[in-house]
Amino acid sequence: MKVGIALSCYNHEDYLAQCIESIIKQTYTDWQLVIFLNSSTDNSGKIACEYKSKYPYKIEVDNAFYDTVLPIGIARYLMVDFFINGKIFYDSSVDLIAIVDADDFWREDKLEKQVELYKKDTDNKLIFSDCYYYYQDAEIIQVEDYPAFYESKSIVNLKETFHEKYPPPLKMQNAFEYLLLNYNFMPCPTLMFERETFKQVIGKPMPYTSAEDYDWILKMTFEHNCAYVPEPLAFYRIHDKQLTQKTPARCTVEEIDVFKRFIRYLPKRRALLHLFYLYGKLIYKEVKEYGE
Repeated sequence: MKVGIALSCYNHEDYLAQCIESIIKQTYTDWQLVIFLNSSTDNSGKIACEYKSKYPYKIEVDNAFYDTVLPIGIARYLMVDFFINGKIFYDSSVDLIAIVDADDFWREDKLEKQVELYKKDTDNKLIFSDCYYYYQDAEIIQVEDYPAFYESKSIVNLKETFHEKYPPPLKMQNAFEYLLLNYNFMPCPTLMFERETFKQVIGKPMPYTSAEDYDWILKMTFEHNCAYVPEPLAFYRIHDKQLTQKTPARCTVEEIDVFKRFIRYLPKRRALLHLFYLYGKLIYKEVKEYGE
């Protein structure tokens, strides 16, 4: 069972090697990796090509965007499209697709644990797990603990794992509605999609900068089952160059856009209350950005 890995990179020369190494060291070895440079202007391309030369049958590098830096939503769509439609590699038929950003990295048994869970019940078309927060800078301010907002500069007060902050529902059968009315409990660097189902539901690319994974998991969980490994299998890096740190209001605008496209599937009163909450969050973030 082959896993196609789509790694997105934009000027992450400081982190890219660690991410690639975490893939190479996976205990599950039946994978193919594509590194998408998205017109990076730093040394990311050099680093990626060095790994490609060492592992020519496992790693491919793509910089088809040339001088245009695409929103991550479109870039990620083009990445997974390589695996969905078999555009690269001599052996391009993958069964599962995993995504990761260059500033994040995986535990060595990440793929093994997730593939094992998928094999136990292939009706689960989306597999995810918990992940660790990896604080690049202890002074990073982490905002937004549902349903209230909070800020903390103290590393002691920050959550260690994603699910400590955003726990998943007790029953995965309620995943779709829970994702819409509460928060996204599926950390991006842990996502793994069944290729054939993903191909059917992915839809058109959206010019999002942070909400494309939220859009995808809603499409997957609307009609299909999901499952998760209840332990942290990845490391989500928190640093000051992240779009979620630099443009938090924009991230909420995109969250609202995704929510409104699915709102008709929810009980009306609960949907309107949550929409009110989202706009409140947006105003809060815009006031903070303007004040700074």
